[in-house]
Amino acid sequence: MSRLSKCLDAPVVVKGNGKLVGYIKNVYFDKIAKIFAYFSILSDEGQNFLLPTAGANLRDALMLDDENGLLCPDDVSLDGLTRDILGVPAFTQSGAYKGNVLDAQFSQAGKLTKLTLSSGEVSPSAILCFGDVVLLKAAKPSSAPKIPRPQKDYAVELLDGATKDIPQRTETLPDSAGGTLFIPTGGAISFGGGEPLLSQGALNAVLDGSEAPAVINDEAHTPTRIICDYEFLLGRTLGADLKTYAGELLASKGAAITSEIVEVARAHGKLVELTLSSVKRKR
Repeated sequence: MSRLSKCLDAPVVVKGNGKLVGYIKNVYFDKIAKIFAYFSILSDEGQNFLLPTAGANLRDALMLDDENGLLCPDDVSLDGLTRDILGVPAFTQSGAYKGNVLDAQFSQAGKLTKLTLSSGEVSPSAILCFGDVVLLKAAKPSSAPKIPRPQKDYAVELLDGATKDIPQRTETLPDSAGGTLFIPTGGAISFGGGEPLLSQGALNAVLDGSEAPAVINDEAHTPTRIICDYEFLLGRTLGADLKTYAGELLASKGAAITSEIVEVARAHGKLVELTLSSVKRKR
């Protein structure tokens, strides 16, 4: 790689005989393709041009394999080319000033690889064209990070159908389940306006890993109230055996769900399992 600032005024020497054929005075670039097209070589005999591929090596001096690589002005066309890009201001398409050109780096094949501005370095892909100024492409607006959303939103409603702001408490699930569950502080909950799934007592029984107490004095949680809350289960059938946590059979698969089965499930903390395993009876 060669830097424009370093090659300007560098001597041009033929390797075979050590002849000094001139000094690099300028570099011509294609305005659109950002391709380094010619070295401009100035000597006592006048101006000549040199293709970038004609130079075998460019460090402190440009070394030529053959003097015949020099081209006279009549042999080249400078249409569509630009020079003197050092010090030229750079702007974006939106008019933002990005600094002046301090340097340019190009390969031996003549391809621009980097442009150095006073504000930082720019890759060729960001350059729109060279002209009286260096015009840079407009920066693409950064997209806001996408927040993952559930495939379906579930509304939380009280059993009476009135949607309210329900205060929540946080329960840490057992290690086997992992995660955190947010639970309304009172009442049963249903999802999506459908059938109620869990009562407060049933949720507590699931989280605690214990059976619901056999005797509950709270009027709102009497067996009659529980059965009313879960009366949608009546008439359904069990899709699987309902057992206690110890494995004792409470109701067999295929049995019709009655108020007695609901009460037994409540007493053993199995209302959630009863709900999930219930199926509509086939007519």
